[in-house]
Amino acid sequence: MRGKVLTYNDEKKFGFVKGQDGKKYFFHSDDWMLKESPRKGFIIEFETKDATKGPKSIGIKEVFANNEKPIRSQKKNVVQKSYELPKNFVVSKTDKPKFGKLMAKGEKQIYAESSSSPDEAKAILFNKIQSVGGNAVINFRYDKRTGSSGNYRYTIHRFVGVPAFVLETKKKPKIYAKELKDYDKTIESFKNSVETINSHKEMNGNIMSVLSFIVVVCIFFILIA
Repeated sequence: MRGKVLTYNDEKKFGFVKGQDGKKYFFHSDDWMLKESPRKGFIIEFETKDATKGPKSIGIKEVFANNEKPIRSQKKNVVQKSYELPKNFVVSKTDKPKFGKLMAKGEKQIYAESSSSPDEAKAILFNKIQSVGGNAVINFRYDKRTGSSGNYRYTIHRFVGVPAFVLETKKKPKIYAKELKDYDKTIESFKNSVETINSHKEMNGNIMSVLSFIVVVCIFFILIA
């Protein structure tokens, strides 16, 4: 059947065509096996299939420009750069990720400590970063210090790093490829959340400084009384 593209949502990757029979047919980018991207006004030939939400167009074969001759530059395996989320949490000891592209980072370092084990401290730091939408840590480093409680001494494991958001670039078929703009909201959300955490940390530090000063002043007056 021949039809005309009525609408196409590039972000959601679907649209509708109107067939020669006057009916509307849903289609997904997976069914658009052509080099040219879907665009309103294109005349296409397609097959139909009944779906749970209504009639669907599949097997789109040809695109006609200006209702005239078909565009024959059809390629099923057209590829382009696609931005993808890394499968695993990315860790780098430098200010750049080992692989992928650094899209955003926090302005300050955050840290996590544990007296149980280095693995627990590391897990706490990673969870902290993931809780604000991050998927990477840069300037990552480990140190330890000795704590004490009475005569008991113990090791405090500490990991420090800058939270970051990283995307990998891969070559994928065009219909499956994701553009950078697809992640705009995610990146913006990460930036806002990271700043909130940094501010919260600074606020806590200021409060502790004030409390420490008050305690010192009280002890001083007690000693001179």
